[in-house]
Amino acid sequence: PVIKQMSLIQPDRTRATSLFPMGTPAKGRADVQHYEMRIGKSRSFDHMRFDAVPEQAPGPDEVKVDIHFTALNYRDIMKVMGEYPLDGGDYMDLGDESSGVVIEVGSNVDQHLVGQRVLLVGNNLLTSQKTVHKDQILLFPKSVRMNSAATLPVAYLTAHYGLVNRGQIRKGDRVL
Repeated sequence: PVIKQMSLIQPDRTRATSLFPMGTPAKGRADVQHYEMRIGKSRSFDHMRFDAVPEQAPGPDEVKVDIHFTALNYRDIMKVMGEYPLDGGDYMDLGDESSGVVIEVGSNVDQHLVGQRVLLVGNNLLTSQKTVHKDQILLFPKSVRMNSAATLPVAYLTAHYGLVNRGQIRKGDRVL
């Protein structure tokens, strides 16, 4: 089993009850390598579950990442509650930013990435492993903790979009 534990962490940093006895369903199932979080059509926290998913090998320009942390944002909560406008099957996708370790790369990707710590931007990242295009990952320094790295992409991209695209800030400008 890949996932060993998943717990809610309270704001005061105390751990809550485990959400799922990770790894249990895969015992004796050689075809199952990892899990993805799914939400039932009833849109309720009570109907969230991990489903076993067959392993996916990376394509030529892809990397497979062992996910260590996934940040949940307000948008994810709105999806579960049925308050977020969705297109098609998007209702099942939770987690837009994660951090982890590259475990496999495609033929067009530098083999030196295997074993590197990366952050990911994408969709449906509340999973134990994810195969994504190489442009969806970014290396980060060892001085940044893995759990902190998972929270950086959306915050950074939001600030960048607001300052550069909307605020039209340029070199030499100041922000108070």
